[in-house]
Amino acid sequence: MMIPHKIHPWTKQPNNRWAGEIAGMREKLSQRNAALVYFNGAERLWYLPSENELKTNLPLQIMKTATDGRIYSFKNVAASSQKR
Repeated sequence: MMIPHKIHPWTKQPNNRWAGEIAGMREKLSQRNAALVYFNGAERLWYLPSENELKTNLPLQIMKTATDGRIYSFKNVAASSQKR
């Protein structure tokens, strides 16, 4: 699954559907044992959301940090609240 574009790479216009697309991503990932790999070096695509934007909008937990990015697991909020 690709991270939704925050900005359209060809038109350079904001993606007006981004909030809905990130919500859809959250829903799909919550149903799976998922990981997100985020590159923060020169490989990072400028039209994707920042790492902080993703952490704000998705329940991510760092699994591993490397020199060129991080690997996050997806915290299942529903499962966490059921354990309490």
